[in-house]
Amino acid sequence: RPQGTEEMTPHFLLHHLLAARAASDDQALVHKEQSLSYREFAAAAARCAAALQQAGAERGDRVVIYLPRGIEECWSIFGVSMASGVFVPVNALLKSQQIRHIVADSGAKIVISNRAMQAELDAALQGLTDVTLLLAEDIEGHTSLPARPSAAIGEDLAAILYTSGSTGSPKGVMLSHRNLLAGARIVRTYLEITASDRILSLLPFSFDYGLNQLLTAVEQGATTVISTFRLGDDIVRDLRDHAVTGLAGVPTVWAILTRAAPSLAKTPLPHLR
Repeated sequence: RPQGTEEMTPHFLLHHLLAARAASDDQALVHKEQSLSYREFAAAAARCAAALQQAGAERGDRVVIYLPRGIEECWSIFGVSMASGVFVPVNALLKSQQIRHIVADSGAKIVISNRAMQAELDAALQGLTDVTLLLAEDIEGHTSLPARPSAAIGEDLAAILYTSGSTGSPKGVMLSHRNLLAGARIVRTYLEITASDRILSLLPFSFDYGLNQLLTAVEQGATTVISTFRLGDDIVRDLRDHAVTGLAGVPTVWAILTRAAPSLAKTPLPHLR
């Protein structure tokens, strides 16, 4: 593709953001010692899409993603989009009864998970005979024919994000491809995100702002650094070690940093803007 043409190509499906970067060897994702370039990220998402289609996924099918925070969760999101499906990310901290509610309520046809989480998932899916389980380990080794091109349009449903359920059962918020792309562009513009940014991802992708961080980074070709912190000093360490330029959070994150991260005051963070 000639240089600059990706800016001229209309993006109306979620995975178009990643497709525009698929020839790049720039760093896309970092989690602990693991890292993927945009080229590797796109290839992993394409393998996921092919595995989903081989498992029977069709346009508009709901696919629940129940994975720990990490790189597999990222390529699953884009893989579902490539397969014309609707991704339903589930917080890895949820228990079987909550997972079961989301799977049943969304009408999910397929669940992507991994072997480490299978015991919790088996309890959640008990009796749900129409749900197919795909394991991330098997998807990563998938070698069948490439996925068929997506048949979706921008107004198609792309994602269902479930609320916390603090005042009742969690309810699904339905978002189209154009919804998600517009949100990413709006946030990218007012935060002035560029390809040189390194964004620390603390929030789950099942949460709208957490998901938006990933999409904004991909849209601009920036790097997403996925953090799985336990203590405030873990966040400070990630900010320092990964030369993070952007950090977004919610009130609990700021409370942890200001009240429970003693290393913050004495750690230089020259890259954080």
